[in-house]
Amino acid sequence: MNNTDYLPDNTRVYAIGDIHGGINLLEKLVGVIEANELILPKKENLYLIFLGDYIDRGMASKQVVDFLLHKLPPQFKTVFIKGNHEDMMLEAIDCDDKDAVQKFDFWFYNGGQNTILSYGVASSNHHDVMMGQLEENLSKQHRNFYRSLLTRFEIGNYFFCHAGIRPDIALKDQKDNELMWIRSLFLESNREFEKIIVHGHTPEKPNHYGNRIGIDYGSVMSGKLTAVRLEQDGSHEFMTVNHDEDWSD
Repeated sequence: MNNTDYLPDNTRVYAIGDIHGGINLLEKLVGVIEANELILPKKENLYLIFLGDYIDRGMASKQVVDFLLHKLPPQFKTVFIKGNHEDMMLEAIDCDDKDAVQKFDFWFYNGGQNTILSYGVASSNHHDVMMGQLEENLSKQHRNFYRSLLTRFEIGNYFFCHAGIRPDIALKDQKDNELMWIRSLFLESNREFEKIIVHGHTPEKPNHYGNRIGIDYGSVMSGKLTAVRLEQDGSHEFMTVNHDEDWSD
């Protein structure tokens, strides 16, 4: 890798923003990426990097995870980042103390209800009943998927995380909680970071700001899901799908 390269030799990266249970958008976007690869110069190392928030709000969280586990094109190396919604889910599942109901409610009312329903859990007014059914219905494979998620990934001149970073802290010292949850302190920073931060978490039109690339198009609200394609020379292209058409921004 030369000093002027943004990625290692013979490498192309696609990063995909917050899916939030939108299986149809995910399937379309992966199809667009596969079609893209048919017309681009071949690369030996292809990456699909997912930036978290696979679940909640949309109606097909379980189906999204099934797709990610079993139906992604095999020529890609895959990286799965942990979002704040997966963090909320795991907090609710793992908590067995006096805060269990509070953590369940926090997840439930921030979109978790639809995730629970997607796993075949019947709606109930009782926290323990719904959590018990979820424990029964959540397969080991899915449970392992959620627990194996990364909070960060670096390749070349890019740093991938769900939400962003603290601008005043070195990348190696970033805390997991802030990588999943931070907003204004990161978004309002104009400083040049050690690497370009590629993130989701905050809905906005996809854009390259120089120090960061934001690709959360607010899929549930907008009906749009975005990926960014990153090339070795530093060039990029946004690819967005919606329920009616596909286009490049």
